[in-house]
Amino acid sequence: MVNGIIGSDGVAVFEAIVCTLLAQQVSVRLSCRELAFLGAVGTTVSARAIRNLPHRKVVLEGANETVRSAWELSGFATPDSPVVMTP
Repeated sequence: MVNGIIGSDGVAVFEAIVCTLLAQQVSVRLSCRELAFLGAVGTTVSARAIRNLPHRKVVLEGANETVRSAWELSGFATPDSPVVMTP
């Protein structure tokens, strides 16, 4: 479960966790129901972590409208993106 705000303060820990999970599994599901905000730095780190480990997928479940909008506005919500947001 991911909760709170992922901004510049917590981004290093978030990146380490995502990279560790992706190194162990092809697909990772993260519950984002308690995630209030994913800042630009968080979106960039998410995308970078996945690009560094090809053929991996991250599913962000239950992200609120703010998180989904930030992801889309950052340009990462593309059909070929290995990060998928689900309701």
